[in-house]
Amino acid sequence: MIMKRFILFTPLLFLAFYYSLMKYNILYAIPDALTLLEMFLNLIPFIFLAVISYRKLKKISLFQTMVLSVFCMYLFCLWFYTLGYFPYREIFAGNMLSLEQQTSPQVNLTLLGTIRGSITPENIYGNILLLFPLAVFLVILSPRFRKFIPAMLVIICVTLCIESLQYFYSYIDGKYSDYPRNRAFDVDDLLLNTVGGSIGYLFSKYLCLLLIRSTSKMKTKNLRTSTHMKS
Repeated sequence: MIMKRFILFTPLLFLAFYYSLMKYNILYAIPDALTLLEMFLNLIPFIFLAVISYRKLKKISLFQTMVLSVFCMYLFCLWFYTLGYFPYREIFAGNMLSLEQQTSPQVNLTLLGTIRGSITPENIYGNILLLFPLAVFLVILSPRFRKFIPAMLVIICVTLCIESLQYFYSYIDGKYSDYPRNRAFDVDDLLLNTVGGSIGYLFSKYLCLLLIRSTSKMKTKNLRTSTHMKS
């Protein structure tokens, strides 16, 4: 159990420290109470993830713990890359910008509008790869998601939540921050994320099929060897 805890929590604690260092420079300045509160509130998804993962440790093997640890690191990086920060400090302090300074997030509801327009190839590949690992982990970690429709429903729900939260975060950020993040609700992102999730699902199914065939061949070979030795 101690080894499982080490495997699960060591990478997560490192990522949490890295997040605090990147967002709040905790090594260079002592954070005040409001900053500590904002840091804690922004890390709530990470804490929730760690608690859920910890409750599963008794039911899974050491190898499954390693896979779960990598999965948690991926979810943390996904959250950090897509959301990662909410301006609690500015909200608590009541530092709302004037109407002239406020900005609104962009919305694209035209399918392929961004892809045909200003989006770069790096953004296209990034959006495709964003949920590729999620589909792979779903197939590996849970039998219920080894069917296409349940896995795709999760992928679509996740990308829809990400886009919606990005819009909400940007909306609030535009009212309180002098340098708001340039986030938008984009149906093209939904499309690319779903395509990436589909590719990840097909890849993981193909990988599982190869593993099953390899295991079957090994069992057949061992059985033949055993039969030959007995004869």
